[in-house]
Amino acid sequence: MKRILAIACLAEALLLTAAPTLYVDNLKGDDANDGSREKPLASIERACKLVQTSGRIEVVNTGTPYSLPYDGPGKPRGLRLLRGGTAEQPLVVEGNGAVISGLAVIPAEAWKREAEGIYSLPFDPMSNFFRRDMSKNYWLPGTQIWFVDGKAAPNLLDRKSLEKTPNGFWWNKKERKVLYHLPAGKQLADLKIQLPANYGFYIHRSHTIVRNFTMMFSWNDGFDAAETPKHAMYVNCLAYNSCGQGMSIHDASDVYYEACGAVNCASSAVCNVGQSSGTYQRCVLIDSTFEAAVFLSDDASALFDECLIADPEPAELIWQRARSRITFSNCTLIGNGKCNLASLEAGGLSFFGCTMRNGTGFISLESRFSTGALSVEKSLLRGFARYYVKLPDQPTARRIRLAGNRYAPTAGHWFRGKPEVPGTSPKLTKLQLDRNSKTEEFQLTGRKSSENPHAVNRRSQRIGSKLPESVWKIYDRLKQYEATPAGIVKKGATTR
Repeated sequence: MKRILAIACLAEALLLTAAPTLYVDNLKGDDANDGSREKPLASIERACKLVQTSGRIEVVNTGTPYSLPYDGPGKPRGLRLLRGGTAEQPLVVEGNGAVISGLAVIPAEAWKREAEGIYSLPFDPMSNFFRRDMSKNYWLPGTQIWFVDGKAAPNLLDRKSLEKTPNGFWWNKKERKVLYHLPAGKQLADLKIQLPANYGFYIHRSHTIVRNFTMMFSWNDGFDAAETPKHAMYVNCLAYNSCGQGMSIHDASDVYYEACGAVNCASSAVCNVGQSSGTYQRCVLIDSTFEAAVFLSDDASALFDECLIADPEPAELIWQRARSRITFSNCTLIGNGKCNLASLEAGGLSFFGCTMRNGTGFISLESRFSTGALSVEKSLLRGFARYYVKLPDQPTARRIRLAGNRYAPTAGHWFRGKPEVPGTSPKLTKLQLDRNSKTEEFQLTGRKSSENPHAVNRRSQRIGSKLPESVWKIYDRLKQYEATPAGIVKKGATTR
């Protein structure tokens, strides 16, 4: 009896000391409120500032995107979580499917008159490589970010086109500003002009969980971590049309992403740097519009498990750089067919039980800049025009492990200026490369022609990937819906 009483007293004490839940409602709330269910806050930003260690933020999905105001050029705002939790009681931010928009309404007084009908605004989004590539002095055609009165506005490639196109935008990247052609008879104050000005979540502390959000039109990235958080998680979070990455990890952060996705991001879908570590399970990363879908640098590491990663433009699908380490297990990887699928610099790149399709080649290791280690085992490769692996003149089995793979007969490994067919080449056998591999015709069926119809369920016994249906549901969500100022809508649907 005494023990039961003690347990009851302890439970009561924990309830009394537990951090309160903060409620957020962008239609009924007010940031002057206390954040209770009866008096919710209006902004997620305010809740992130007020939440206590091991607290909880409950965001109401009102059907209207959550957004922040325009604070001026070079002053983006976002959702930084500077308190975490404990292993027993993590900090939780529950989105309930809410949409967050990085778009902000630009006030008329922020624009500067350049010429008759032409107005400019400082604009320099965090788009990594693209913002530094001065050979393309315009915004990317593949990622829509300009909106007037709720509708997409033309994205133009030069000043001459702008002057001919009322209601159009041109990003003069070299001068770090965007120019807008005001239609005749209109005033800036008459229009609702929206551009990306703010960004999504940053996790800064350990034992933090963010789940069930969609981020669109981020000025920077969608779902990030920085400093040294451990045991941090993003669950069921989707990023549409980021000016930066969909997901990014910095410093010594350790983050787990489950059932997350990114589409039409101007930078990589995933970018990890520093000493960070990321795990991506059942995620979908598609249609990156300038960088590789997966980009790791410095001493970062990442594991991708049961992921679909596909269709980057115009780069390779994977960039491994500067001592980083990337592992793909049971993943489907589809390149754009215009360049190699992956590039390897100095570090490690490994594939186990994956399916790889589409590219000039799978990967080249012959460059003196490519000194990393490659491992490909029990994987299916087809759709490569010139070669699978372009081997260095002095390959070593300690650096290159190829074993138990199946290759379509359209190409071979390239070695000392000649193709070598895996499974039959005496040279590869002598080098102890690609043992137990075969070159033979095989068919891929199913979604995106990427599934082996003969694949067994047990992962350790099959060759190639077999993705769960939940991954394809995320893919459908990203491909069949699009980001608009009003929210995420089915493609082809009209919005008022």
